Amino acid sequence: QEDERKIVETYNGIKFYLDSIHPGNTIIETFVKEIHLINPNINWKDKIIIDVGAECGDTPLYFAQLGAKVFACEPIKEHFNSMVENLKLNPKLSEKIVPINAGIGKDEELIFYQDKSGQVGRTSFISNQHGKNAKQSKVKGYSLETLVKKFDINKIDLLKMDCKGCEYYLNEEILKIVKQVKIEYSLEFEKLYSLNELS
Repeated sequence: QEDERKIVETYNGIKFYLDSIHPGNTIIETFVKEIHLINPNINWKDKIIIDVGAECGDTPLYFAQLGAKVFACEPIKEHFNSMVENLKLNPKLSEKIVPINAGIGKDEELIFYQDKSGQVGRTSFISNQHGKNAKQSKVKGYSLETLVKKFDINKIDLLKMDCKGCEYYLNEEILKIVKQVKIEYSLEFEKLYSLNELS
């Protein structure tokens, strides 16, 4: 505990403020089930990962402890702030992480729609899944092309995308510098885009 805030620590020593995480996602998915581990035989030391939808910092910290350099993109300000706080709890790992408060998809200001409670999940600029009472956040947006230029990234060993539709803005040209892509695909956008459009 630090002041009035409780801290949880994973089995391998990564710390999070308890009020910043979603135990089912942050701890179970990332650190117990290890759903983001593409291949246990890959040596991630000094590999470059772009993490689109970094939320509270769980996946950037997970990849950093594997040895990767992580560009962690999170558009929603309160989630981004939680990530920054959690990175401070892990100073050695945070040296490998570049936190970026931006949405990925288009080079323009993006409006993200989210549940009024601010809960994670179904937060997107692609469409409003929350009705007329949706909370709206204006966020700086970058195309992936602009992001790699801005941060002088020449190759991407892993592009992890949990961004509720922004994956449809990828193009074949930018994918030439990407070795692997991991997408969390959501069926809620089937009315707007076909899964075939990602192939």
